[in-house]
Amino acid sequence: MKKIKNLKNTICAAGLLIVLISLSSCLKNDKYFIDFSTAGASVDLPLAAANSNGVVTFAYPATLPSASIPIYVNAAAPSPLGKAVTGTLALDTAFLNNYNNNNGTSYILLPDSTYTLSKGLTFSVPAGKRLDSTVLVVNFQKLDLTQSYVFPVTIQTANVPIEQWNHLLINVSVKNKYDGVYTVTGTLVDHASSAIVGNYPFTANLITAGPSSVYFDPHPILSGTTSSYYGEFGPQFNFDANDNIISVVNIYGQPSPSRLRAAQLASGAANKYNADGSIDVSYDMYQGGSLRTEFVEHFTYVGPRP
Repeated sequence: MKKIKNLKNTICAAGLLIVLISLSSCLKNDKYFIDFSTAGASVDLPLAAANSNGVVTFAYPATLPSASIPIYVNAAAPSPLGKAVTGTLALDTAFLNNYNNNNGTSYILLPDSTYTLSKGLTFSVPAGKRLDSTVLVVNFQKLDLTQSYVFPVTIQTANVPIEQWNHLLINVSVKNKYDGVYTVTGTLVDHASSAIVGNYPFTANLITAGPSSVYFDPHPILSGTTSSYYGEFGPQFNFDANDNIISVVNIYGQPSPSRLRAAQLASGAANKYNADGSIDVSYDMYQGGSLRTEFVEHFTYVGPRP
């Protein structure tokens, strides 16, 4: 009986081996099978590959003084190489300009005075390894937080072929907690024209102007049946550490010889950022030194800005 049992086990094992060999042969003969074992080595930027050479956004709170963003270079091969993969990176301003033109965006080049690179613009993936990196360190205190910055980088040279995924657009986005998309309701009283009434509700993008300031521009109105806006008037709200709005200014000037409109908080009103993420604010617009319009508005948070 024992010999018969061993014979059965041997037959089963042989049968299983035949099946595995058959399946392997079928897979290799399948029309979708690709044999990568003979593929040569190449180099790419993993984040560029994951985002199809598009913009990759890194968002940070405006209270941070700086941020560190690693830029990885990948040595692509069926197995780790026995030699180092070396090369250089470069700023890719031409690709950034083309991206803006093709997508209707207005990203601007990250100023070289606002960042450092831990290893400069060279890379060396050690033998037997896959990755090397340099770290982009951005100083937020040197940035104009109202701008949309991009650090564009590409692989310029390498001792192996460079793949098509080598255009990386790093968007450094600095936003405070008040930044976002809001639905605005409220009232306004225009002392120059009773026909001008508030175009409420409307959508406002509150944009970071500093660690504790946001603005939106322009302010819409509705005059009769004609939609318009208060030209050269964009309110900026400035908060204190307790989320109270301590001042409102016109982003176009307060005022200057060529800017006749100014804003200030209305006295005796509650002006603050609320626990539910909404904002209540009452403020006045002055034109030529005289009170023109009184605003009482409530901003309901909808979501983050794109």
